[in-house]
Amino acid sequence: MVLTEVLLAYGLSRRRGRLTPGPSGEILLLYGGAMKGLTVGLSIAGIGMMAGLFLQELSTDGEFAGVVVALGALGGLLVVLFVETFGVLHRFDADGLQKGSPWSRRIYLPWRDVESIHYSAALRWYVIRGLSGTIRVSEFLDGIEDFERVARDRVPPNRWRGGMARMRPSTARNARR
Repeated sequence: MVLTEVLLAYGLSRRRGRLTPGPSGEILLLYGGAMKGLTVGLSIAGIGMMAGLFLQELSTDGEFAGVVVALGALGGLLVVLFVETFGVLHRFDADGLQKGSPWSRRIYLPWRDVESIHYSAALRWYVIRGLSGTIRVSEFLDGIEDFERVARDRVPPNRWRGGMARMRPSTARNARR
């Protein structure tokens, strides 16, 4: 877990600041090279561990059941990580935010319809609630700085739960300057 945090912090500190806007002027929020590289690396390591477990000589049925459970759990976690990393793509512009996730329906939320927004330090994402649903925006997405800037400009301070000080620590410092 600590190694994952260190790798993410290193990768995120080296990512490019801004993304090129899409053809219609929207900015894309997607996992960048650091997160995708980590996902591929963990997948390769996980597949190697699964192969090692599978090739073990098992002496009892209990050992076999344990290996099957471990393989299933590890395989499931890898699939979830892979789908999340390569499947999430949010878009936003001056008018609103669109959620693109393989886990749920697409939502378009105009900034004027945002009821509340807050940053969860524990889960490291913004939770944006509005008339058409809830959108969660991870701080690990490339383009997060642009999202924060536009959200500060478009969402009135009284809709920020806990105030604008409840932003990511680095963003809150920049907002006060």
